[in-house]
Amino acid sequence: MNPIMLLGSVSSLVGAARSAVNALPSATKTQDTFSKQMNDALSRFVKDRDANKDGKLTLSEFGGNKQSFDKLDINHDGKLNAEELKPMFGNNV
Repeated sequence: MNPIMLLGSVSSLVGAARSAVNALPSATKTQDTFSKQMNDALSRFVKDRDANKDGKLTLSEFGGNKQSFDKLDINHDGKLNAEELKPMFGNNV
């Protein structure tokens, strides 16, 4: 998957999470709710692309470029989990 397609997929996940939060009554729209939705979306993103079903994404499963992958790979194990993908969205997750 090229970086543009990957960005589109991630943007779709963010949009879906925001839509879910916006559908809630305004009294329950909290940062915690948004964070939970984003965590769920990131977990689905990993699960959908995880070809070998080990719960993590290799560079080829991730579909982005190596520079972006290496920047996200916090523990330098050559794989990304949902937690390591959070920095793509800043401090909102």
